[in-house]
Amino acid sequence: MRSLDYESEATVSIEDSTYSEDDRLLGSIGVLDEVLTSAGWSQATPRILDATEETWELKKSQMTPMEDRVQTALWLIISLLNIGIMALSLYLFVAEPKAMRDLVFHGIVGPSQLIQIVVGFTSTVYGALALYNHKASYDSSRKLFRRYLRNNKLFLLNWVISTATCVYGCWKFTLLYTMDVEHDTLKKFWDFVDGKYSLFMIDVLVGVTDLFWLLRDNDVTFKENPFPFIFSIGNNPWLAGVFMVLVPALVLGAALWFQHGYYRKKYFQVVKRN
Repeated sequence: MRSLDYESEATVSIEDSTYSEDDRLLGSIGVLDEVLTSAGWSQATPRILDATEETWELKKSQMTPMEDRVQTALWLIISLLNIGIMALSLYLFVAEPKAMRDLVFHGIVGPSQLIQIVVGFTSTVYGALALYNHKASYDSSRKLFRRYLRNNKLFLLNWVISTATCVYGCWKFTLLYTMDVEHDTLKKFWDFVDGKYSLFMIDVLVGVTDLFWLLRDNDVTFKENPFPFIFSIGNNPWLAGVFMVLVPALVLGAALWFQHGYYRKKYFQVVKRN
């Protein structure tokens, strides 16, 4: 028979581990001990809900229909953003297979966009299970939503990386293409960039001037897809940066803020302030 001290230590260890895991997640956005409820700002205890079937049903019933609809809308937005970047990536890959290797290497479609597709798909699956599996137990539901939140954080980070890389890659591709057409020898190219760019940018630009020679050797025609799309982004990098990088990132950041509030209210004990 185990001693009381042994059981106490084991219980503390388990609770501390659970709290530490949730504390890291909750503490990343907002304050852990503040929860906005329909009754106003309340204090959430560090402990997760001591869930029984009755208390879990009560907690779920405290979530308003509007809160559930907002979470559904955010889940759809994140899923659609992932579908959009997946369609863009596949379009660039399929439209000109001969140039695929060089487009990937020079950053227009890179590994971060492929990672984004996987992360977005995982987020969609976890979100669907967390939001629509109403028969899930408290522990199962909380773990699914926590994983959903973590994937969304990674989705936001990788969205900025992948889309910024795409915009920069298109700008660089367009600039180099213009220089390549206007300056058909390396000496003329060097004379053009010398004094107009920093040494770092000169090294970057001169170092990839063979890109178009490689593409032409593969009989790539720059007037065919996807090059008009690439040139349109490359000619308007700031506009593309706002609508491809900044606006979606702000939407994803707002989504994470609302999802954290939903997570705190639904899965943690809430006590009204005195």
